[in-house]
Amino acid sequence: MQGIFLNIDINTVVFPFLKRLAAQKGLRREDFFPFVDQYKDTQVTDIAFNVFCQISMTPSAAWSDALASYDRREENGKAVDYRDILGQHARLYRELGFDPYEIWFSRCRQVGISPWLSIRMNDCHCPDEDAVWIRGREFYEADRRGEKIGAAYGYYRHCYNYAVPQVRKRMLAYIEEQLFRYDVDGLELDFSREWFCFDGQDNPTYTQIMTDFVGKVRLLTDRAAAKWGHGVYVLIRLMRDIAQNKTLGFDAEAMVKGHLVDIISVSSRWASNDSDMPISSWKTHFPDTPIYAGITDLTNLKPTTYETTAGLAAAYLADGADKVYLYNYFNDPLFPSPVFFKAQRTCGDLETLEGEGRRIPVLYQDVAPFGQTGYHPLPASAKDFSLSVLTGPLFLGEAATVTVGFDREIEEGDAILFVNGTEAMLSEKADTPPEAPEGKHYYTYKVAADALGETRQTLAVKARDGGLTLCYAEFFFQST
Repeated sequence: MQGIFLNIDINTVVFPFLKRLAAQKGLRREDFFPFVDQYKDTQVTDIAFNVFCQISMTPSAAWSDALASYDRREENGKAVDYRDILGQHARLYRELGFDPYEIWFSRCRQVGISPWLSIRMNDCHCPDEDAVWIRGREFYEADRRGEKIGAAYGYYRHCYNYAVPQVRKRMLAYIEEQLFRYDVDGLELDFSREWFCFDGQDNPTYTQIMTDFVGKVRLLTDRAAAKWGHGVYVLIRLMRDIAQNKTLGFDAEAMVKGHLVDIISVSSRWASNDSDMPISSWKTHFPDTPIYAGITDLTNLKPTTYETTAGLAAAYLADGADKVYLYNYFNDPLFPSPVFFKAQRTCGDLETLEGEGRRIPVLYQDVAPFGQTGYHPLPASAKDFSLSVLTGPLFLGEAATVTVGFDREIEEGDAILFVNGTEAMLSEKADTPPEAPEGKHYYTYKVAADALGETRQTLAVKARDGGLTLCYAEFFFQST
């Protein structure tokens, strides 16, 4: 079994769970266990607990933390009070003496799951807020000292500039503190929040700076390994494309060659999944480095369905991914998502995906280096369209359909669809698929079983009218 690497963010499910515990009388250590135990009989092999966005959620002397935000009454010249948001943290840590993360890391080991620290390396949520609880004093100090990439970067303007030595020094101090506080199996450097760590691109100096920084992180994990008596791995979360990463300062080849990272997770950012990340290319370049394929809970800014999760997972596992990486697929144990619950039990292995209905939409790269278009094949003219689509395997006894969306209604013969050169038969007008754009016109075509390739299909459309636009396309596989 390949398995699932699961990332849990700082607040979406953590806060409600801890709030209930903080209100509970006679709280015991084992009352924290259900937050981990819900993954015990799933395909989740590793859990990365995010402990840092713009502040630390654990007590920290190296960086502003949640308890400092709880105590704050003034920020950026404004009166603030975050006690309602962070009251559970103050009660658990200060009054009752519990450290939830220490308990969860320990519990992971007890139930056979590998515990990880995850750190968002340059989070910039809430850039337009005058004051917000997730900011610490470092945010405002960096403004005064000019340590951010700056206004030209729009949403990302508050990202720290890693070319500034003080930025790197402060982050390394925090990483060291956390590695020596918690006994974990690995450290995730989550650069998807955010990849824009320098004021500029395609600069060899920046690439060297980032490689040196990751090298210093490796030295810290080696020291932590000596303390805890076992290896501490480094996983780095990067953009879909090797060359794109280097444009932004991340030289994957140098990091792998220098043994600075153990695992690479290839990922979209947030707004959509990416249906054609070049996993096989990563495996060709780095055959001895595990490559994880990231899937997020949003597709075209809509909640990702189970069928699409299953479809993308099957496609990427068949393309060589060593594990599926699920981002934002975590549960409050009292209110589990049926989609997440099922995905955690089937989407880490091709054997358990056999027979599951699988949807593979043609999706896109939601963030690319500035000045680059990135992977974004649709919408496109339907006049003479052709695209190779990574679909994963066709299991025995399965049938396939293709649903496409156009900008206007069509009649028979207006658009002829081919899969691997074989004409597909127009079946029916379709409802809007779950993750597809509203306001388009959708049609389903049946695909002959003998026309399907092993893991990729060439989808082609020949339209009579050059003004027709193809807005959406998806393959759907299901048992007959």
